[in-house]
Amino acid sequence: MNKIIALFSALLVLASLLLFGCGVTNSSNNNNNSGGARAWSQLLSAGAFAARDGFPLLAFNGQLWIIGGHSYSYGTSGTDVYWNDVWSSSDGITWTMQTSSANFSPRTLHTGLVFDNKMWILGGSRDTSYDMLNEIWSSSDGITWTQVSANPVFSGRYHHRAAVMDNKMWVSGGTGWLNDVWYSSNGQSWTQAVTNASWPPRIGNGFISHENKLWVINGYFGDGETWSSPDGASWTIVPSGNSALPRGSHFFGCVVFDNKMWVVGGNRQDRWGFVTDSNTSYYSANGSNWTESSATPSFTARHRHGTAVLNNKLYVVGGGTTASGYLNDVWVLQ
Repeated sequence: MNKIIALFSALLVLASLLLFGCGVTNSSNNNNNSGGARAWSQLLSAGAFAARDGFPLLAFNGQLWIIGGHSYSYGTSGTDVYWNDVWSSSDGITWTMQTSSANFSPRTLHTGLVFDNKMWILGGSRDTSYDMLNEIWSSSDGITWTQVSANPVFSGRYHHRAAVMDNKMWVSGGTGWLNDVWYSSNGQSWTQAVTNASWPPRIGNGFISHENKLWVINGYFGDGETWSSPDGASWTIVPSGNSALPRGSHFFGCVVFDNKMWVVGGNRQDRWGFVTDSNTSYYSANGSNWTESSATPSFTARHRHGTAVLNNKLYVVGGGTTASGYLNDVWVLQ
């Protein structure tokens, strides 16, 4: 009898291990894929900063930073407004204007990055004629900005992208249908890694560093594909796997979060060329298999917004919409 009881108890223990073991596995997957464990929440419906799009959102020194951008003054005689103000926040809720007029001229569609304990902005456009800038500025405090280079060797551009890898800053593509790649270790001397990369010219694509590679992701007139390079010169298209990335998505946020590459919001272009805003997010650890995030509720659909990661939280700030103009709200995925 004792043997029977012992055998029955052992079977119960085994069944419990199998049941709860599967439960632990599913929970772990949710934490990693941001499916059921994470959710979007709105921190602010309207921040202290003006509604805008076309600005870099950086995470630096324990704070989020908004740098410049563009908005539109609606009314009987609407006008475009270009900004050179700088705002910071440690939590996405309370924002402080560090300067209302930085040393650089008002601009939009510039790119930004953090490198060598400084914030950097590169290129952009500063008026409705969409002039193309290539000047480079940096700041260690967000208040005082220094022009590192007034005219670097790469051409003026906007809608370009920048990343940091191998202790270098990298700049890629942009308006003019460019597919060149440049790098620098100091912001003054730039070297061209490739004049025409293997990936076709595009704008509004993702360009980030992940797992010791540079990655180009989708973009305007892109075909939903992903490219990678270990050196910025030699590029390989990544096998599509079960990619969920929609064709032609562009002007999205692109960051590394939870050890994965993320594509957040942006415009979607169908095969007939029609463009709509999106609030969908996708993630991938290898650039081949992309999964649509099931985190809900999601933020308002938008494009050319700011996206950054701070303290293991993914933030979406501001941006433009085709339906209601410009935004100054703040959302977080955690």
